[in-house]
Amino acid sequence: MAMLRLVAREGTGYALVPPVVIRDELNSGRLVERCRVPEVRERFYAIFQRRQFPNPLVRELLDTLATPSDQ
Repeated sequence: MAMLRLVAREGTGYALVPPVVIRDELNSGRLVERCRVPEVRERFYAIFQRRQFPNPLVRELLDTLATPSDQ
């Protein structure tokens, strides 16, 4: 996403990125939002190393993240 942001900032293209990625540029006026695409969803992946003694807090976080959200 960093490359997409740079392309848009340089004025050489458009970028479809979450607003949080370009928040500073939007607030400063350096970039402007042209349209919203509400049906686009993001996917996040949790990558972790298995441990002999797993941390219960990590397990709870992963379980929470694995729960689908409509937000």
